Amino acid sequence: MTIRTVWSLADALQLQNRLDTAGIPFYIGSEKATSVDAVTANFPDGLDFQIMSIGVPWARQALQKYTPADDRAQEPGEELDEASVRCPNCHSWEVVLEDTEPVRDGASPQRFRWTCDTCGSAWEDHAIEESR
Repeated sequence: MTIRTVWSLADALQLQNRLDTAGIPFYIGSEKATSVDAVTANFPDGLDFQIMSIGVPWARQALQKYTPADDRAQEPGEELDEASVRCPNCHSWEVVLEDTEPVRDGASPQRFRWTCDTCGSAWEDHAIEESR
C-alpha cells in the first residue's frame, strides 16, 4: 500500500527516518528499494513509499509530524485506511496485535504476532506487503 509519494531527496530521507524510527518496513518506488540510498529512480518524477497494510495505524502516527518541503497534492483517496486484519482461522475482525519482532541485520523482515479475541487463535505474519 502506498502511504506517500515524495518528489525530493530531502523529503524521502525525512520519511525514511520517521518510518525507521517507528520500525515500519517499507519499499520505495517500482524498484522496491529498502532505503533512500539504494534508489536509482528520479525523485522529481515522484516515488511512492509502500508498506504492508497492517502497518497503517503505526504509519499514521509516524506521519503526524512529517512536513515535506516539496508537498504536491496527493491523489484523492490517498488517506491511510485502517488496516484490515482478520483471523486466518475464523475470519473475525476482533484481532489484537500482541508483539512485533524488529528487523535485525541479515534477518528476515519484521514479524507481527497476533491473537484472535473470538477464537483464541494465534499467528504471526511478515510486515512487507507483496505487490499485487
